[in-house]
Amino acid sequence: MAYHRSSANRLRLSQVLPPVQPPVQPQLSNQLAIALLERFGITDLASYLRLWRIPIALCVILGACIGAFQAGLTGFALGGLLGALAPAGLVWLGVVLVHAAIVLAIYFACWAVILEVGWSILHL
Repeated sequence: MAYHRSSANRLRLSQVLPPVQPPVQPQLSNQLAIALLERFGITDLASYLRLWRIPIALCVILGACIGAFQAGLTGFALGGLLGALAPAGLVWLGVVLVHAAIVLAIYFACWAVILEVGWSILHL
């Protein structure tokens, strides 16, 4: 009789290969966005609504109008709710994009140094 390995003993691909992006990167972006919002003076929902009432009102009106045009009454309600979250979402998106640009700049700078050192070694 042949010996069968149980599926519990097999290695999974996720256990063997390292992750493409370490889990620290998204956590860092979220922490930076929270720190930036706190620097703006936004610590809770009341301060968010008090300090950013004009951008929130504009985003709610715009979101409700676009939602109503696209999906009627349901779109009006959902567009208004999403418009209330838009200013904080834009701050978070800006932090994520700047963080990604910094990580890519470091990555490309490292490769430029590696290629320059390699080029100089080859042409001695």
